Amino acid sequence: MTDVAQPLGVVLDPVRGGAEPAFSGYLTEILAHVGLPYEVVPAPDPRFALLVVTAAGDLDADALHPWLSHGGRLLLLGDPGPLAELAAVRVTAPVTEGRVVFGPAPAWGTPPDVPLRAFGGVRMAPAAAASVVARWDDGSAAVTVRRVGAGTVMVIGADLCQSVVRIQQGWPVHGDGAPPSDNTSPVDDGVLKVDDGIALSYEQDRALPPGEVLEPGFAHAWPPEAVAPYFHRPHADLWRHVLLRTLWWLAPALPWLGYWPAGVPAVGHLSHDTDGNADPDAAVALETFARSGAAATWCLLPPAPGGGPALSPETTARIAAEGHELGLHFDAHSPGRGFTEAELAAQLAWARAADGPVTTNKNHYLRWEGWDDFYRWCSAMGILVDGSRGPGTQGNVGFPFGTCHVAYPLGALPVLMLPLHFQDLAWTIQPAIAEAVLGQVLAHHGVLHCLFHGANMRLSPETRRAVGAIVGLGRSLGLHWWTAARIGAWERARRGVTLRPGPGLLHIDAELPLQDAAILIPLGDAPVPTVTGAPLRRSVVQRHGIAHLEIALTLLPGRTTLRLT
Repeated sequence: MTDVAQPLGVVLDPVRGGAEPAFSGYLTEILAHVGLPYEVVPAPDPRFALLVVTAAGDLDADALHPWLSHGGRLLLLGDPGPLAELAAVRVTAPVTEGRVVFGPAPAWGTPPDVPLRAFGGVRMAPAAAASVVARWDDGSAAVTVRRVGAGTVMVIGADLCQSVVRIQQGWPVHGDGAPPSDNTSPVDDGVLKVDDGIALSYEQDRALPPGEVLEPGFAHAWPPEAVAPYFHRPHADLWRHVLLRTLWWLAPALPWLGYWPAGVPAVGHLSHDTDGNADPDAAVALETFARSGAAATWCLLPPAPGGGPALSPETTARIAAEGHELGLHFDAHSPGRGFTEAELAAQLAWARAADGPVTTNKNHYLRWEGWDDFYRWCSAMGILVDGSRGPGTQGNVGFPFGTCHVAYPLGALPVLMLPLHFQDLAWTIQPAIAEAVLGQVLAHHGVLHCLFHGANMRLSPETRRAVGAIVGLGRSLGLHWWTAARIGAWERARRGVTLRPGPGLLHIDAELPLQDAAILIPLGDAPVPTVTGAPLRRSVVQRHGIAHLEIALTLLPGRTTLRLT
């Protein structure tokens, strides 16, 4: 029989009563999104072959040593605390913010090709028994590995969980952000938006497309007159990649649940904002989307206070009839409207009265204030997916929030953050940049989110052509194009699936039906096993840079058991 790996044992920071959620707790969100089997335990438990620890402060190295000597594997995230000697390292300094440079290592194979932005963690000095596999930008050790008998202890000194959260959710927005000196991203415009809180660095975390140079005196204009640097790598997703590859190195057959249906490497998403609420603009958008063959999420802008224009009932009915999703375009930008919970409730009530069960939103002008207050409002009102985190200028397109994956915010608020990557292809950015962003989305198996506006589509034949071009290119590479509601429904169904591996068996418990689910098992050097127990299909696919056995089957509520021979 073939044994898939045991579940992970996860030891988290204790959360004090009344305190904000600890960053370390976000590890469970990262693992849940991947669909890995894990169990949170209050202390290291020898039942587990692999333990992941985010709070080493109260742990006893002497108690862990026998377990490690007999083949246990220990992954420490952040400060190793009293386990530093066991890991053969010495903590030399705390880190508030820095960058980690990865080298080739068995844990992750080919390293990230950029230094990864990190928030929190420690610098370390290794003893002779430890190997350094990644360094901070000052040369000090950031990631170390030590063999202890038949076991392994690895320390990722960067605070991986805090880094993912900070990159994805940025800093609280209470004023204009600081723009780069090259004039490519003038975020200091007096309008508070998500990109005023970007945590990545304009100076260090962007790049120009190959062969391009930044011309002096860059003019920020639409359509673009020159190429601007863009956030070319999804730093939060690269941290996830490092973690996952490390886990599969330490537990080579650890199974997980594919992000998308079997055989689908990534998903594309078209959204449309009805700014101006003009029926002729909407007609152009409908015709353009129809030619592309992809349904979009239409974020409907409420009429301005005092009786501004609205789309006609006939146009709204046509949007729904042609298979598109109707969502809200929350307006906290127009005169007389504020960024408040009461304003959101009123506009959502308008949308639902006119358009039915609206569960998706994107903010007009990508308006934002504070940090996670808006997600709390959405959670209370039944908004399940929000697509407001993205770029508002030419110089911060791509991955300004470091991700192409849907995720829940810190604190387990039940609204999915759907990242936005660019607006109005050929009107705000060059198609070549969009294609490069698509390449990263495929590499990380996430969502490519392309936003369009009917007015810009009407004015720009190039933008209309770009819709069909990006949809067609995505399809040719395996992408399926989904609405936000479909993405949200799929992710919520995935979150109801629990993998329970055992000797020669894999139990799969599902709360909701999930058609064409993909159960993935890293292969390494092992032969492809025979799988029985349910109607299924088998294939070998590449995910996160390594070969996996993909088991495709439809899950029904209850338990499905697979046997691996």
